[in-house]
Amino acid sequence: MPNRQSMHSHHILIVEDDYAFRWSLAVRLQRAGVDTDVAENVRDAVELLRRIRDYCCVVVDLKLGGQTGESVLATIREAAPNVAVLVVTAYPDAWTRITESQAVDHVSRVMIKPIDVDLVAEEALRHCGTSSPNQAAAAR
Repeated sequence: MPNRQSMHSHHILIVEDDYAFRWSLAVRLQRAGVDTDVAENVRDAVELLRRIRDYCCVVVDLKLGGQTGESVLATIREAAPNVAVLVVTAYPDAWTRITESQAVDHVSRVMIKPIDVDLVAEEALRHCGTSSPNQAAAAR
């Protein structure tokens, strides 16, 4: 569910079909002061990308439902051509697949699961020019 009122100056979209990972990452990012929207499939993500134009980063799983990673990236690139994309995936050959699909210019980094949510949050926050979740928690 997207945030209706922006409380922060940065905005990240998480596109992930794993409920626990999606919501854990969203909570970490919100604690760091970033508005966070979540989508569990590409259709919902594209709707958000078309309605909300101020994302600094999209964190996306490479395989969502029946869609291949290449089609996921192509769809996101079409909907938001200037947004950095951080791929989190369980496929160790993901970088090869991405470079073969010509989506490499849109992808900032590929992180292989299983991965710590804090590491993903830190990488996503880098695109927004804000502090890491650990730095934000220490400042409180």
